[in-house]
Amino acid sequence: MERKVNIQDWQKVTVEDFNNFGLFPRASFDHIVADTLIPGMAYTGFTTVQNAPAVVTVGNGRLFHAGLVFYNDSEGGASLDLAIGTVVTFDRAAKTLEVNTADGTRQLFQLGEYCTINTARGVEEAVTAQAHVLKKGGLVVLYFTQEGGQKVVRAIDEISHSG
Repeated sequence: MERKVNIQDWQKVTVEDFNNFGLFPRASFDHIVADTLIPGMAYTGFTTVQNAPAVVTVGNGRLFHAGLVFYNDSEGGASLDLAIGTVVTFDRAAKTLEVNTADGTRQLFQLGEYCTINTARGVEEAVTAQAHVLKKGGLVVLYFTQEGGQKVVRAIDEISHSG
């Protein structure tokens, strides 16, 4: 461990000390993953089952990206809706994507935190993606959840791009 919390018999333990009991080991593990094990992006688990024509359930798993570890350990997996369509607009600043879906409707999607785009060039984070992705007219598959009345995109497959 790179850092640790030292507590003396006479010392009052603070909330910050308790938080650091978890944060310091986490930072050390993240550095180990980034420095020696997985320099880019990798995953394990995430078995997928199709429940309906436009719904899949993603099982438990871990994603290693840029030295950080993300996971899904929800009971029974996470259910995602699917949408297929063409990109109308992609607003990086607002983190929104407007798509003409296969059923002919225009829908607005919010990009979720850590949303990724699977392209022919590899996997990228949606909010930091280069200008060559999600261009108007590009064909995409969106994997999203419904949260507070919004469609929140968790992952995007770019099937073809325009331009």
